[in-house]
Amino acid sequence: MSGIATPPAATEETEAFRRGLELGRDYAEKAARKIGAWAEENPGHVLLAGLAVGFVLGKLLFRHPAPIVDEPG
Repeated sequence: MSGIATPPAATEETEAFRRGLELGRDYAEKAARKIGAWAEENPGHVLLAGLAVGFVLGKLLFRHPAPIVDEPG
């Protein structure tokens, strides 16, 4: 025994996982290319979309907690 463990045989689940990763990577690359092309053709729309996303994220992430109101009595 050389002390080096042999890797387990690839199972159906690991192959499906690997295919899913590959598919996700392909979709991400395709989306990045399409968004880049859209941004090049419509820079004004990209600016408006960025402002809208920034506004929504700002509202979600930087919320002030609701004040606690003591009820009389």
